[in-house]
Amino acid sequence: MAETGGFFEMTQARARALAPSTKRRMPWIALGLLLVFGSGLAFAAWSRATSTRVAVLVASHDVAAGQTVGDDMVTTTEVEVGPGVRTLPAGDRAAVVGQVARGPIPAGTLLSPQMVTDGAAVPAGQAVVGAVLAPGAYPTAALRPGDPVQLIEAAASGDSNQPRALGAARVWAITSPDGPGASGLFVSLLVPQDRAVDATNAAGRQQLRLVLVGSGS
Repeated sequence: MAETGGFFEMTQARARALAPSTKRRMPWIALGLLLVFGSGLAFAAWSRATSTRVAVLVASHDVAAGQTVGDDMVTTTEVEVGPGVRTLPAGDRAAVVGQVARGPIPAGTLLSPQMVTDGAAVPAGQAVVGAVLAPGAYPTAALRPGDPVQLIEAAASGDSNQPRALGAARVWAITSPDGPGASGLFVSLLVPQDRAVDATNAAGRQQLRLVLVGSGS
């Protein structure tokens, strides 16, 4: 019994020795919890300060390149917009309705003034032709609607003829080909009407090449 009593006395002594250490750690644990909680509040406040929920214009239907934007193609939604995001307020419908889409605008896209133009859908004396271009047939993946380009008809494989210049054009719209494993770009080009047949034939033979040129500005 004496041995048992001695064991309990030793256990109690160790507990008393450890208790102050545990008490000393409690303020640090509490401080850590307060820091975590405070950081969460600070992040929430920062998020509210850097984003604002506003009503903006959104495409309600798919809009094709060159298509005039109708009133029924535009709707509004409320979104949280961060700094630098280009949008149109819900009250600025006139900025897009009646304008012409510079390129394809999928349904649900936040609208901005850069997506439309007040010019004619296809200027007189011009035509829009399409071409699926493999990698290497266009100068850069950063090609954008409105970019000025030079059209070149490359020589066919095994043909001794030299490449032929087909004249100047302007990128009208760009999309990526659909389907698994698809690569390259589908490019719509605004060309002089008398060059439309040559450009279409070169594209059909996979001989059309684009050269990005300076805009002169």
